[in-house]
Amino acid sequence: SCMTRVHENARSRFDAALCLGNTLSMLPARESLFAAVRSMSEALNPGGALVAHLVNYAGIRAGGKRFGPPRLLGDGRIVLKVFELGAGSPGISVAVLSPPTRGRVGVEHAYHPLLEAGLGDLEEAFAASGLSACGVYGGSDSSPFNPLASPEIYAIASKP
Repeated sequence: SCMTRVHENARSRFDAALCLGNTLSMLPARESLFAAVRSMSEALNPGGALVAHLVNYAGIRAGGKRFGPPRLLGDGRIVLKVFELGAGSPGISVAVLSPPTRGRVGVEHAYHPLLEAGLGDLEEAFAASGLSACGVYGGSDSSPFNPLASPEIYAIASKP
């Protein structure tokens, strides 16, 4: 995957790497997450920062919520995300609803398996990659992280 070869594809080194949008959960296995973090670390300058974002699956389970917030796109379509975290393989279903045409709402649907990674996985991957954990937040607004209530995990690490 491209995510596990960031350092090979980079033409230079960077002061920051951002891995947002729950991208690490789209990887096929925990080993891939570790390889992606290691590769991003190798693409950083000394003192550089890595910001990794995950959906907080433990919080979703604890809160009994399965739905992400609906998102209205500029063209009037609505995106709905449903996390499938029951028994078996975790995944995400995404439905895109289009405004009615001739009395019918258009629906597009996609499913993707998820790697149900959490803060512990990120912290282990940071340490295995030689990064120092700097902070963790429960949202993009820098709110404190609450393992059972925060909808998201934003973990920040730096390269010595």
